[in-house]
Amino acid sequence: MEGSTTTDSGDLFSVAAGANLRVWESDVSALAIQVGGATVSFLDSDSQQGRLAAQFSRDFALDAGRVKSSANLALLLSNSDPSATELSGSLNWLPDQGRLSGSTTARVLLFGGDRSEWGISGGLSLQPGPQGEGLSLALQPSFGQANASLAGLEGLVDAWDRYNDLTDLDLGATPLTARFHAEVAYGIPTGNALLTPYTQLDMSDTSTLYGAGLRYALDDSLDLDLSASHRSRSSGNNDNRLFLQLRTDL
Repeated sequence: MEGSTTTDSGDLFSVAAGANLRVWESDVSALAIQVGGATVSFLDSDSQQGRLAAQFSRDFALDAGRVKSSANLALLLSNSDPSATELSGSLNWLPDQGRLSGSTTARVLLFGGDRSEWGISGGLSLQPGPQGEGLSLALQPSFGQANASLAGLEGLVDAWDRYNDLTDLDLGATPLTARFHAEVAYGIPTGNALLTPYTQLDMSDTSTLYGAGLRYALDDSLDLDLSASHRSRSSGNNDNRLFLQLRTDL
């Protein structure tokens, strides 16, 4: 089981889950089968989605670092849209020395009838030190629907973030939009723990989110993340959020 999430907030209820099965692996490449599903209920609207995907990944060694590449072919199922095929890929640059890395992703829907989606995104990040200490920075611009169609397979995002515009919730196609995400953090070692205060900024044509938080990591066995955010929308329906997340490896 790769992960699951549940959100219940007033008129919004959602459940998402996903699993990842590695079926073949070598020193530089791998093949995995991914399956996931999500259901969302908002007022009188219900949406169910499913995704079955095959992912092939391969690493390329270069003089100054390595490139991690992946290609995904997925079948998308939905109760509100015709089935479609999703083709996506990514490239990630990881240096052997230094802390600066970059990434890019792209996706497009095929055989979806009148449903048309595509998107591209990029990223530039300054990684922290080997133990998570020091300054880190992430900048991620995107255009279109650059993320996987179903939350639950690639990092399993919180369903609240996926369906955050409650007053304008559209359970069908998502319009083209430009987005920008930035995060600045600083890791502070304290004995056998690591404290990381951070701040975030998310901007799109319909909303802007400002956030700040504190992460606490104890010997790679316990992670605690406390964050607060304010989202302002062009519709005037603004909200504040306080979020506490706890993860432990048993």
